Amino acid sequence: MRRLINRKQAGAAAIEFALLLLPLLMLFYGLSVYIVFFIMKQHMTFAAEEGARAAMRYVASPNTREQIAKQVATEAVAVLPPGQKNAIAIDAISDKNSSTCTYIAPCTITVSVSVANPKSVLPSLLGLPFPGKFESKASVLIDQ
Repeated sequence: MRRLINRKQAGAAAIEFALLLLPLLMLFYGLSVYIVFFIMKQHMTFAAEEGARAAMRYVASPNTREQIAKQVATEAVAVLPPGQKNAIAIDAISDKNSSTCTYIAPCTITVSVSVANPKSVLPSLLGLPFPGKFESKASVLIDQ
């Protein structure tokens, strides 16, 4: 009798494994994609913050604040892998000429770090949706 029961259960483990393999692989892929995008977003936020901090520093020529902010943000994303680093666009924008910033009429410099096409960083598996654009911004108020 015991031998008859074991014979009926012979392929159950293989079927259970086959049924669970695809959901487990999809879960692993989703987790790994989320981790990659999370780390990339953290680096982008850090780069925007560092660029904004660099714009706050005193410079001899006030018109170079945007250039310094952009340069520092570019250096901050240099730690990313080449595929991710090449997809990132960095921009520093001032609301007016920073030589005219005063305590009464301060200037705002915004550093923006963005990826226009996240699919270029990590290809989608099975056509799963990705966000359209990643962007991190940091702004500083300068009153000289």
